Amino acid sequence: MTSSEPLRKQAAVTVMRAARAANRSKLARTLLRGRSVRRLPLVNRLYHTVFRLGHTTTGRDAEARYRGLTLTGPAWDTAIMPSVSAGYYEEFEVTLFERLAAASRTILDVGANIGIYACTGAAHLPPGGTLIAYEPVPENLTYLRRNLDHNDLAAHVTVEALAVGATPGELTVHLSGEQTGKHSAAPANVGTPAGSVTIPMTSIDTYL
Repeated sequence: MTSSEPLRKQAAVTVMRAARAANRSKLARTLLRGRSVRRLPLVNRLYHTVFRLGHTTTGRDAEARYRGLTLTGPAWDTAIMPSVSAGYYEEFEVTLFERLAAASRTILDVGANIGIYACTGAAHLPPGGTLIAYEPVPENLTYLRRNLDHNDLAAHVTVEALAVGATPGELTVHLSGEQTGKHSAAPANVGTPAGSVTIPMTSIDTYL
């Protein structure tokens, strides 16, 4: 080891700690919220890189406040948790979904992932409303259930560890090492592959 290596290592650790602290601060999480500048590819890529650096030493989980909810997801995901943490995850779609949920009796969330829509939907359901969340990938399912429990929403949501297709059977899901939203039945869609799982599949007509 050269004399400069300990200094480089210390500098790297300092940068990661600073990035993690900044990412967790309210100011940093809201800095890009609602601003068109975040849509610039370079700015967006830089933010996501800082996010991942900030969670390098914290394990696999990242936690963020989002629309009054506390959500936990995998820190390795390059898309969902950085945008949730900054507060701009699918802004238009989630806002519309909240309004529709408030006027709904039953919601089917097919491919619930870590539970962003399941949680926001359940939080806006009218009294007596229910949401059924289908999520086939085991890791996503763990986060989904954790997020529902943590936000006291589990009583309003039925979680089904199932894929949904045209007919019942089984489905092989190819896992992505980049994003939880890239898990796919088509291996070409996953980007960096991370294995596969075979999961029971239902159809909406059969289930209901």
